[in-house]
Amino acid sequence: MTLGVGEGANYARGYGVLVKDAANGYSIRTVKSVAGDVLTLNIPLAVAPGAGIKLGKPITYIPSDSGHPSIACWEYEGNEGAVQLVAGTKFTGWNLQADAGQAINGSFTGEGTSWFFNPITIDATSKFLDFSDSTPTTFSVSIVEKTYKDPDALAAALQKAMNDTASGDTFTVSYSSVDGKFTIASDGTPFSLLWNTGTNAANSIGTKLGYLVAADDTGSQSYESDNAQDYSSPFEPAYDPVDPLVAKSNQLLFRKDDDTSTPVCVEANSVNMNPQNTKANIQSICAASGVSGSVMTGRLVTMQFTAPLNKYDIKAAAQYRRNDTVVFQYAFGEKEDETNWDAGKSGCFSTLTAKITALTITDVDGISYLDITLQGFVANGLGETYLNFL
Repeated sequence: MTLGVGEGANYARGYGVLVKDAANGYSIRTVKSVAGDVLTLNIPLAVAPGAGIKLGKPITYIPSDSGHPSIACWEYEGNEGAVQLVAGTKFTGWNLQADAGQAINGSFTGEGTSWFFNPITIDATSKFLDFSDSTPTTFSVSIVEKTYKDPDALAAALQKAMNDTASGDTFTVSYSSVDGKFTIASDGTPFSLLWNTGTNAANSIGTKLGYLVAADDTGSQSYESDNAQDYSSPFEPAYDPVDPLVAKSNQLLFRKDDDTSTPVCVEANSVNMNPQNTKANIQSICAASGVSGSVMTGRLVTMQFTAPLNKYDIKAAAQYRRNDTVVFQYAFGEKEDETNWDAGKSGCFSTLTAKITALTITDVDGISYLDITLQGFVANGLGETYLNFL
């Protein structure tokens, strides 16, 4: 496909194009290579587009071979029930599932190095506790700034800090799994928690534990927090005003990589695309979990689809037998008039170099189906799989 002078610089291998050509009915393709201002597409168009045809602007996602970042994943269960945190998470898999007539679903799989349940984060503004014992002597203690894996871990750290002082009293800090409150107690009296008048009142741990810190807690040997722990999300979700995509009027193209015949949509009833990373943990006896980090060691891209077995059709079986290199593309989205893809609401997942690794015949309600599994591979150092939104 020939572009205008200098326009080839805007494209690269893996970029998606929405060819807005009425003769082809707005076709979605993936760029296989670029030579100057000439684009070679993964699958030829039915009719060569004329001059002046416009191409949609893609948002392209290309798998990275290195530099995979770690992130922290927070999950708010029921928006109040519980909070889970997985630290050091790297995503190991992504799955796109399309079943005919159903909503297209995507999912991600990740693995982390440390797990937290109802964690509590303590920083410089919330790490101090001022208190007086039965002498009475005033003490100020602090705990390490970090995210504690659960309330019990925080309670244990605060209890140790209090008992490590020179006080002759014994202190206990506990968390109740029944009502979600902390209790700070002493075996001596008087005992006071100096939330308001202590030296470090401005950086008190009280609010984190659920205590009201406008006044000190005095006159008792044991003080329960005023409020239970709050596990609601601090973030308000923002939703796109777009309806979910449904696997209707979509297109699956699968063929030998040098096939130049007119493309025909594969009448699949389900399509599954599953790029995965293989990950190795960095083991360390110094790490709290025994794992200090992780690195990605490889990538595996598989595609699977099921389509009716057409009488006399041996193409897929022959490609499997010959170990042919094949191309795969699943185009999805909405169409304005059941013909032309709607720009801004369409896209494609494609693999430019793949092999058929499994081919079986299954029976569903008396209808014979071909179940085909493909595996992408890197050829000549060039990437194999891409995701585009157009």
